[in-house]
Amino acid sequence: MVRYIFQKHNHFDADQLIEEMKQADLQVSRATVYRTLSKLVDAGLLRRLELGPRMYYEHDYGYPQHEHLYCVKCHKVIEFQLPGMDEALKEECGKHRFQLEGHSLIIRGICAECNQARMPKRRLDLI
Repeated sequence: MVRYIFQKHNHFDADQLIEEMKQADLQVSRATVYRTLSKLVDAGLLRRLELGPRMYYEHDYGYPQHEHLYCVKCHKVIEFQLPGMDEALKEECGKHRFQLEGHSLIIRGICAECNQARMPKRRLDLI
């Protein structure tokens, strides 16, 4: 299961993982999946992201700090890096003598594809 998780480089939730493993003929119980994901998070190998109603996971070990855009309509996750964010956080934490252990920035909204689909069509576009 661990090997399967680290062969992929995408965000996933437990149900997606279970379904993908079934399709790959890897039978693992739901309890084992949840227990293993929790242990991988505790070990610092996976990061848990609360995106909408579900908990998603991504690789954490060896990956540079990044932030996330989350589409509330199609559930797409877009990673991006924000230059200067780490320094700004360290500076602000230093002002308050607060020891930084990590951070997570998730911006929720609607992606370009879903936004385009919501746009009203002009009559000429329908011809």
